[in-house]
Amino acid sequence: MSDTTLEESHGVESVSPSLRLGAIGATRSAWLGPAWAALCGLIASAKFSFDAPGLLIAAFVFILADWVWPALWMTFVRTDWLAPIDRWQAVSAPTRSIRLPYLQPGSLGDRLLIRAARAGAWWRSSFAPMAGASVASGLAALVIGLALSAAIGWRALALTVAVIAITGIGTLRALRTALDSDGLRSIVYGTLPWWLGHAAFGPLTVESAGMGVLFGLAYRAVMDAAQGDRAPSPAGLMAPQIAAAAVLFGGREAVAAFVIALTIAAQAALRAFLADHPFARRAQFWLMLAMLVCAIAIA
Repeated sequence: MSDTTLEESHGVESVSPSLRLGAIGATRSAWLGPAWAALCGLIASAKFSFDAPGLLIAAFVFILADWVWPALWMTFVRTDWLAPIDRWQAVSAPTRSIRLPYLQPGSLGDRLLIRAARAGAWWRSSFAPMAGASVASGLAALVIGLALSAAIGWRALALTVAVIAITGIGTLRALRTALDSDGLRSIVYGTLPWWLGHAAFGPLTVESAGMGVLFGLAYRAVMDAAQGDRAPSPAGLMAPQIAAAAVLFGGREAVAAFVIALTIAAQAALRAFLADHPFARRAQFWLMLAMLVCAIAIA
């Protein structure tokens, strides 16, 4: 499966300071998103309670997974940071009407002042108009994310640090190749939200971590299809679900494995009778059902 070009994902552009909501972007064509993955992780933990502290932590989890993490990814990966940098050479230092005393022309201090004035002119004329909104959005998301993570606990904080690291890798890759990495994005939007939902209420188990990885892979197929009028790859969408059913069957959860097998059969039937885009829309429901069944089974 090829990665999504930044042009296909709404271009390399600055993000509003108000922060974009949602997993796919301004036009959210996928129902499945980080919030659902976080909910499944929460259910898999089997330690959520409907009291005030539990509901507050759950609210923090959903804000973090479905708002802050996607905002970080979209802000840093989908901003053309090279565009204002390329205009540095075209910016000259403004003429100074006043010179500081005791500074000789051409001295180190004089050269530093000239460079500082040039940097200020470049910031005002190039960087602020082209990427200033992204800087404001990214800093806001970063502060909110770290604060919410610290309130949830050290596991959530560790996962947010992981998101920051993955976003950094994705940003460097986008600068080099102009591609939005679907693989890295599926980790931020699919796998880590499941882990966050579980880790917010208890230690992450091997079974839950594995299910998060499997459905992150399936989510990548859905997310890739949501960017255009094409169907998810059958292998990318159904193979992780088959693996999840096999794990449940091996763990003596035969009923849950059978239900997931039915959802896979439903997706295969849809693929046989529907065109690409209608199939991509309807397959999400069955994948969401399979995720929920797995979460309940391993709880």
